[in-house]
Amino acid sequence: YRKAQSRGMVRGRTVSAMLAAAIYIACREIEVGKTLKDIAQGTNVKPKTLSQSYRILLTELDIKTPMLDPMRCIAKVANRMHLHERITRQGMDIMHTAIRKEASVGKNPMGLAAAVLYVSFLNNNINNSVHDKNNESNNSKRSQTSFAQAAGITDVTLRNTIKDLKNKLLLLN
Repeated sequence: YRKAQSRGMVRGRTVSAMLAAAIYIACREIEVGKTLKDIAQGTNVKPKTLSQSYRILLTELDIKTPMLDPMRCIAKVANRMHLHERITRQGMDIMHTAIRKEASVGKNPMGLAAAVLYVSFLNNNINNSVHDKNNESNNSKRSQTSFAQAAGITDVTLRNTIKDLKNKLLLLN
C-alpha cells in the first residue's frame, strides 16, 4: 500500500479498496488461502471494486503473485462441507493426478477443488450404496449446488470443471 501511495496510485480511488487489494496480495504472497470474495466480505468492499484495485496494483507495481494451492482449497471446501476423511483423501489423490497430468492448468483452484471432491463424493456414495443400502449417511444427500456454494462458484462452473476434468484425465490416461 505504501508503494502505491508513494506513486500516487491511491489518488482518486477509495482507500479501503486499495488496502483490501494490498491485503489480498499479501495473503497470496505468503500463501494464505483467502479468495477475493473472502477479503471483500471481511473489508466491506465490493468484489468488483476489489478486483479492479487488485489488477491496478499488480500491473502498476509489477507484482507477481503465486497461484492458490489447489490442495489447500480441497481442505477448505471439504471442511465447509463436513465431508468424510475418505472422500477428502480420494479428492486429494484425484487432484495429484490432475496436477501431474496438467489437467489443472488455467482452472480456478476453488472450482477444481469442488470438482474433485464432488467426483470423489460420487465414487464413495456408489461404493457405499453397494455395501449398505439400509444405512443413509448424512453425506449421501449432497448436491452439486452445495459443493458449488462451499467453493464460492456457480453450479455451471462446477459442472463444466467436472466435465473438463473427466475428459482431460481420460484422454491423458
